Amino acid sequence: MESVKQAAVKILDEMPDDCTWEQIQVRFELYAVIQRGEREIDAGGGIPNDQVMMEAEEWLASSGRPTLAANSTES
Repeated sequence: MESVKQAAVKILDEMPDDCTWEQIQVRFELYAVIQRGEREIDAGGGIPNDQVMMEAEEWLASSGRPTLAANSTES
């Protein structure tokens, strides 16, 4: 597992030389959020994808909007 410093250096190395401080900040924040989510999932947290899809279907149906299944059959 790479250290935080190693991850930061890798992120910086992958960014263009003319990037802004704001772009660096956004990239670091995104990386931190993803890492936090992965740790949560590894610890048994999070919501399974099937549950999210079921809840989205229920919400769409209750709001009178087309469901996800209906949207996926349209071309």
